[in-house]
Amino acid sequence: MKTVFGWVATGGLVLVLMLAVQGRTIAVRTTIPTALGFAYSPELSIAQPPLQQLYTSPQSVRIYKNYRITPIASFQMQALLVHKKRYRYGGATDISPIDMMLSWGILGEEVAWEGTEIRQHSRRGVVQPDSNAWYENPERTNSWANMHMLPASVEVYQSLLRADAGQQIRLKGFLVNVIGGDEWITSTSREDDDCEIVLVDSFEVL
Repeated sequence: MKTVFGWVATGGLVLVLMLAVQGRTIAVRTTIPTALGFAYSPELSIAQPPLQQLYTSPQSVRIYKNYRITPIASFQMQALLVHKKRYRYGGATDISPIDMMLSWGILGEEVAWEGTEIRQHSRRGVVQPDSNAWYENPERTNSWANMHMLPASVEVYQSLLRADAGQQIRLKGFLVNVIGGDEWITSTSREDDDCEIVLVDSFEVL
């Protein structure tokens, strides 16, 4: 979920993912969709919104314990990492331990965030501008998102951990719905207040 305060489908890959959860390391055996044949688009740019292609018939994939992951769309983006938050407790933290606030377009540079308070809590991203001037261009509210990251490999997980706010990144993978102890339904639009749930197949700091 994102909040703004104002003044007024493919094959599978089986792997063991080591995650630090609640102060201990656990082995997570997962079956995830791979991105075989799914390359970064040459049209990918931080000046543009994320690229996605919705599937007409999503494939259900089992992953860790009772979680069920359904790929909804292929997804890739180049963005500014605005803020990052690790979660160790609560629903689905064993498969999604990191949230990232990412921005692009008019908010693709750090200077665009000057004078704005940014924070993450309870799996939400919160933006509090210092004045109504932030709203002079309505495109701002559609140029950032808080995303739940599901690393598809140990390497991706480590890359997510190493990334810092202020860096430009690119990633690709899938928007997914997650059903288990909790039910997470991904956003497929940059114009709503819901979070994208991203099964991350590749993550790079540029």
